[in-house]
Amino acid sequence: MIAITTVFWIFVVFFAFLGFVRGWAREILVTASVILAFFIIFVMETYIPIISTFFESAKVPNSDVMSIQQFWFRSIILFVLVFFGYETPSIPRISGPRFKRDNFRDSALGFILGGFNGYLIIGTLWAFLAEAGYPFDFVVAPLTQEAIDMVAKLPPNWLIQIPHILIAVILVFFFIIAVFI
Repeated sequence: MIAITTVFWIFVVFFAFLGFVRGWAREILVTASVILAFFIIFVMETYIPIISTFFESAKVPNSDVMSIQQFWFRSIILFVLVFFGYETPSIPRISGPRFKRDNFRDSALGFILGGFNGYLIIGTLWAFLAEAGYPFDFVVAPLTQEAIDMVAKLPPNWLIQIPHILIAVILVFFFIIAVFI
């Protein structure tokens, strides 16, 4: 059996290498899609009464564990937006030669942003699993204090709340407008 922290870091490194190959401009769009997923989840669960009522009724009584339906709802929104974030069109074709990956600096920045995207994506899935009480047999709740402390630092625990999510949406929107237009 492999520790969940090891799986987490393996995926973060995988996404970093993916970012190295794709370049920083495409990785920015993936970051934006993850932030948009957080925003959609926050808005739908907070301001749409049918959804919040459904999730409250599906919860185990007297428990802080989210329902499996809420886990799948959040995960599907994340997967769909990440999929479309990675399926970006050819940016040099759209914007001209500004975003060509012809030097090491562009690839290195892609590596950093890819690792950050791995932290956002895989960390979010891990946080959703933890919040749902690790509902699957093939995933066991971590026993080490390091892993338990790490769950508190995962993106949904600090980003899907007011004002952090609003600031993140504004920053991503501003950055995309400033860089791509």
